[in-house]
Amino acid sequence: MSITKPRIWLRLYGSRCKQQAGKLALALALLLIVSGPMQAFAQARSTPSAPTQGPLSVVLSQVKVIKDPEGRERYAPVETVVPGDVIEYRATYRNSSATPMSGVEATLPVPKGTNYLPKSASAQGFTAEAATPDGRFAPEPLMRKVTGPDGKLRDETVPYSEYRTLRWMLGRIAGKGEVTVKARVQVERYESPARIGLNSPQSDSAARGKSAALANR
Repeated sequence: MSITKPRIWLRLYGSRCKQQAGKLALALALLLIVSGPMQAFAQARSTPSAPTQGPLSVVLSQVKVIKDPEGRERYAPVETVVPGDVIEYRATYRNSSATPMSGVEATLPVPKGTNYLPKSASAQGFTAEAATPDGRFAPEPLMRKVTGPDGKLRDETVPYSEYRTLRWMLGRIAGKGEVTVKARVQVERYESPARIGLNSPQSDSAARGKSAALANR
């Protein structure tokens, strides 16, 4: 049983960088596909990778979160996963140039067959947003309007099991700087066919059609 290669969507909007004395406009379609596939419920290997697109690169890694007999958390390599396991994804965005980059947006789908753990998305100084398959982002907890038995609309909290995408509006990354975002998921169930991953329609729906554009001018 296997987990397909995770995908991270990275978007750069309105980025302005001076390049010598001239101006250059460059549009890029950027999909960062991270290597290190995991074998679901059988074997999984954590292999950080660093695909590079110009000065901005991303490194994705994953660790299993376990507790010792005293209840303290510790991390272990993701060698095997079973239902109930907690996996923490970490994505580090690095600006290898000396020029600050602005308008950086990171989007991370929640793998099919896992559930996002409440309030586990973090990045120092940034607030995470989440979305269901409808692709509408908002800070957690997500709310929606439903019609009650009396026919009136009321607010309802969206179950965390319906969260399929996370997003961080990172904004500016300083020259030679980096930002790390983290999120945890819990393995929920076996899939039939036995395939868990970020390439599924459910996990890709919020990200489909997004691109990354870097404009240097």
